[in-house]
Amino acid sequence: MKKLTGIIISSVLFIFAGCGKEKKIYSIETYHKIHVEKLNIECGTCHASEKYASGEYYLNKYEIENDVALKKIPGVIDKNACIGCHRGGSIGPEFYGKVWE
Repeated sequence: MKKLTGIIISSVLFIFAGCGKEKKIYSIETYHKIHVEKLNIECGTCHASEKYASGEYYLNKYEIENDVALKKIPGVIDKNACIGCHRGGSIGPEFYGKVWE
């Protein structure tokens, strides 16, 4: 099973996908090229709201929400959008395992 890890450093998202020798690093530009340009996914699909849910905790949660309020970015990322396409047996490459069998 492949795993996905994302790190946001100074408003740049790096996605580490795969495991072992297959590990790749994707920048935010690569992400947008795949999802927006090639798959024609609208920004609102992933940037779903202005704030994270109250139970979600991220290292730079308030900084990102502030950037949304200042209109620097279109919204916070809804990780359920990622899981919807990238869980086991779904349409995208598997980065998340199945929650149940």
